[in-house]
Amino acid sequence: MSHITLELYPHQAEAYSAAAKLLDSQGRAAVIHPTGTGKSYLAFKLIEDHPTAAFLWLGPSEYIFRTQLTSLQKTAPELSMASVCFRTYASLLCDTASLAELHFDYIILDEFHRVGSEHWGAAVQQVLSQHPAAKVLGLSATHIRYLDHQRD
Repeated sequence: MSHITLELYPHQAEAYSAAAKLLDSQGRAAVIHPTGTGKSYLAFKLIEDHPTAAFLWLGPSEYIFRTQLTSLQKTAPELSMASVCFRTYASLLCDTASLAELHFDYIILDEFHRVGSEHWGAAVQQVLSQHPAAKVLGLSATHIRYLDHQRD
């Protein structure tokens, strides 16, 4: 294992440990935490812990990817994202064929509650079926918003 660059908060470390065990045993795991509690860091830790693995990170927007990566640069600038292919859910409507040609060891479904969308849900299912051996980590938020003083 390489030098550890990410230090998780206790609530993140507990969730990461449980998710990693599920990924190893079941190939699927989901973490549902309030907005602002650092769910993306669980995926970053997974990437750090598997430096030779290929990742597909699906999310709702380019803006969210940029904010996540900006945050990562502040805390762990040495962690490489070279093995990660970032794609928005909406982009799958135009192209799932090019992803079929690639190999992914892990697929991250950021804000996975959006996978049920009538617009791109079928495309996400297609990508998952194209990569049946890939382990899948879903990340989603609760209805409680941590950054807004526990606003429901």
